[in-house]
Formats: sequence, structure tokens, C-alpha cells
Amino acid sequence: MATSMVRGFLALGGLSVACSAAAQNVEIPRPRQYPPAFSQFMVSSWADCRTVSVMRLGAGPERPAEMTVFEVVESGGRLRRLHHVTLKNPYLPWNWIVTGAGRFMLTIDDRWVEGQIQQAHPATTGNCLVIYDLVRGSARALAAREFLTKPAGDSWCGPWIWVDPLMNQIFLVEPEECERSGKPFIVADLPTAEVRVSSKAPTALPAGLVKPHGSCDIGWDWSSGDGLEPSWGRASQLPAFLLLTPQPTERGKAELSRLDISQEQVCFRLDKDSGSYVKCEPRLWVKRREDSEPGSTDSSAREK
Repeated sequence: MATSMVRGFLALGGLSVACSAAAQNVEIPRPRQYPPAFSQFMVSSWADCRTVSVMRLGAGPERPAEMTVFEVVESGGRLRRLHHVTLKNPYLPWNWIVTGAGRFMLTIDDRWVEGQIQQAHPATTGNCLVIYDLVRGSARALAAREFLTKPAGDSWCGPWIWVDPLMNQIFLVEPEECERSGKPFIVADLPTAEVRVSSKAPTALPAGLVKPHGSCDIGWDWSSGDGLEPSWGRASQLPAFLLLTPQPTERGKAELSRLDISQEQVCFRLDKDSGSYVKCEPRLWVKRREDSEPGSTDSSAREK
């Protein structure tokens, strides 16, 4: 499922809960669950190029995964911080999608669980689907049994997911896949935090949908600059730098043009006072050291 699906700080009440260990800055080693190719942060701009999502991998129940969403403003001169949330996932969801101009997020399954080195089987935890409203500060977590009438297998959704960017709905299974495999037709409605399941799929999906993992036409990378990456046990941390790299695709060029951003690499440095990123000279970019901060350049697009 994972290879064909999306991968895809304003405190928000109950969502941004400080963990006791993190609040005390207790040292937590890098979790053994993570392969060497996984870095502490994953940066993506999946379904909406106006926003950039920085996922921070969790260190376990003491310091769960975190997500910070930024808005591209001032013709790419600044990444304005919109929302920060502590996720329900102790480590990392299998997939996630941010839509609604950064307001809504859907995460799919736990990738790892406590006390287990191997990746978790999908649909086996209470975080099978979690729907976040980052403006209201709400989160609804659903186990598979709460919306599926039959036991879920490893490929209970996908292999392709589609987003309705206007209605903020996520179509988790295509009609063709329902017909081929007998999967139910599943739609997550993010504004209402409801999941609709039907044994009979429509003949076709609505017009105007976006395939999130086909939207990766703007590449992102992160770096700690000359410093060290943050301590795993310390909450609410961000990379010192982000780097935008245009991709040679027609869609990528169109997206950057719509945002009035030049077709070139853009480096951003974290402004600690505001929590936003500000455009800086590209010469300030320091590539991550692969021996100390290994990782892919965009979300978990490259798996080992």
C-alpha cells in the first residue's frame, strides 16, 4: 500500500499538548524503529502548493509526531506559520494529506507502534484514520472497525487516493479498484470529520479532483545549517533552513507561476521570533550531512 499511496506554531488547545518528557527536555535517543534513510523531518507540498507541511517524526509516546503547516506568502519571500499540532501517532503515520489551505489534515494508519521494530500492519490501531481541523483544534481518531463492516486487510485503501480541494474530501479508493478487488468505496469528509463507506461505488469519481502524490512538482529539503539537528525529546522544533527546488514539469512551472515565484531554488531561514521562514541568500544553505542526518528530500518518498 505504502509504495503507491501518498506520503502524503500556533498552539491549538488540546491538539498541541506538551508531553511530560518533552516539557522537561528529557533526552530520548533516535527510535530504533526508523531505518537509516529516515531523517527527523519530512517536508512536502502535496495537494496544495500554497502550503508547505513539515512533519517531525515522533520519538514515541513521550514525544509524539508533530506537524507544522506554513503558507507561501509575499511571492515566495516568506513561509508564514499557520498551525502546529501534536499528532495522535507516537511515531509516524503511514500517509498524510493537508488540504483546505492548511486547515484540514488526514493521517492514515500508524507506521510503527511502541515496542515493535517492524512496521505495523495497516488498520490495526486506533489511528486508522485521524481527521484534524487545525483551526478549531479538533481531532477525530477512528479505528478500522468504526467505519468498516468487514475486517480490513493491509491494502484496505488505495492504491490511489484523490482529493477534492474545494469540498475538502478525500477519496480513499477508486471505483475501478472497488470493482476489481471488492473493496468498499470510502470517502473522508474533513469539514464534518465523517467517513462515508458504501458497498457500491459510483461509476466514476467527481470532476476536479487532485491526485496528491502526482502533485509533487515542487521539491523541498531541510537542513540544520551548521548546527546539530534538534534533540529527539524536545517538542516543537523545526529545521533551521528549508530549500525549495522547482521540478522540470509543466505542472510545477504552472504552480510556481501562480504563486509569482521565480523558477529557481529558494532558500528560507527560520525566524525564531515569529516561527516563520524568511527568504535568504542561497549561499547560506548547508546540505544535511548524510552520515549524521540521513534522509530523503521530500516526505517519505524514498523508502529502504
